[in-house]
Amino acid sequence: MIKIDFNDLLDNYNTNLLDNLRGFGSNEEYLKFYVPGTSAIKSFYNLIDALFEGHQLEFLIYYKKDSFEKKTIEDMDFFLKKVGFVEKITNEKLVNLKIKIKKNFYKKFQTEKKPTIKEINSKKINLNKNDTKEEILIFKSEQGLNKPYSEDIHKIVANDYYSKETISNESLFSGIINNYEINFIIENKIITKIFHNCENDKSLKKLLNIFCDICINKNIQEAAEHSVIYLEEKIRLEGNHLIKTGIILPSHAGAYFDDLNIFIRKLFNEYAKKNLIKFGINKNYFKKSYYWINLDEKVKLEKINFIIREIANKHNLGDQSVIAQTIDNNFRVNLGVDKSFKILQEKKNILLEIEIKLKKLDNTLEVFIDEQLDKNKLRIKNSPQTKLLN
Repeated sequence: MIKIDFNDLLDNYNTNLLDNLRGFGSNEEYLKFYVPGTSAIKSFYNLIDALFEGHQLEFLIYYKKDSFEKKTIEDMDFFLKKVGFVEKITNEKLVNLKIKIKKNFYKKFQTEKKPTIKEINSKKINLNKNDTKEEILIFKSEQGLNKPYSEDIHKIVANDYYSKETISNESLFSGIINNYEINFIIENKIITKIFHNCENDKSLKKLLNIFCDICINKNIQEAAEHSVIYLEEKIRLEGNHLIKTGIILPSHAGAYFDDLNIFIRKLFNEYAKKNLIKFGINKNYFKKSYYWINLDEKVKLEKINFIIREIANKHNLGDQSVIAQTIDNNFRVNLGVDKSFKILQEKKNILLEIEIKLKKLDNTLEVFIDEQLDKNKLRIKNSPQTKLLN
């Protein structure tokens, strides 16, 4: 049975969602249907809707006592009585709601809660009124570089882009990061030269050097859209550990990442405006390397399975628990997994760990589970999907 901490869901919605964007079939599948409302009760209604859409009809929701107003709790109780069976258990700290949704009750309630034509005419209900918030709070770190980024950044070798030179060039675009100037020369949409004057702040200087390494010789649109994302990932992966088992927003790495994101996007807009260029869809993202494309498929599978075996051994899984069976279009790695892997995957996101490690072979690689691994060796041997494993 799914157990949901309603307080935690309200407080950490953005983080929980990002952790499960590539959750590979976790128990929190319902999150893809859930969005918070503008109040606790609207968020509660939306949560029940999300669980129902995710075909979860029995679950437990708990919250801290005294965390909601009396009216909110009364509305919760009334709502739940309309849509199914509820057992409410209260102890010193928590209120536990054991809920079983009845499909016919819930569908009836959904129909009843829609206003009738008579109600619309008599009460002048505005059907187009949106559930809006007057203010959206955006996370902003209090530190320029959060730990462990401030520790891991010095492990990276980067070119030095520090310079005191001042130049006059119609292709020069400049901005300020923490009172230091950073300059880009952009010619025919390509960033051809970068330099900054940050000398005394060692951490920021190193961050800017790594950022410049990522941006140099890139299309300005690609740099604007992805450079800060690549910067965060590069530093995080250098530490050889995951801070979160999911996708991480650069803003959670420190305020400098937000500043760089604002800076590079502003430069992109200035460049487009000055040169009267209307950019279309960005087609300059990571492309498959020629080295990877030209490798024999059997060699690709051998390299992939070598990495997978290392990860499997690390988590005490057998050699046959997870195997790369095929590769589609040079990037889609189709895995066969057994029951022991699936059990562990529910506790730890091993698939995400595998995908991150595989990107060291080629940045475009992604992992997918097609079906449960067939333990019959004869059938595996003769299967066209696994013939390259021999």
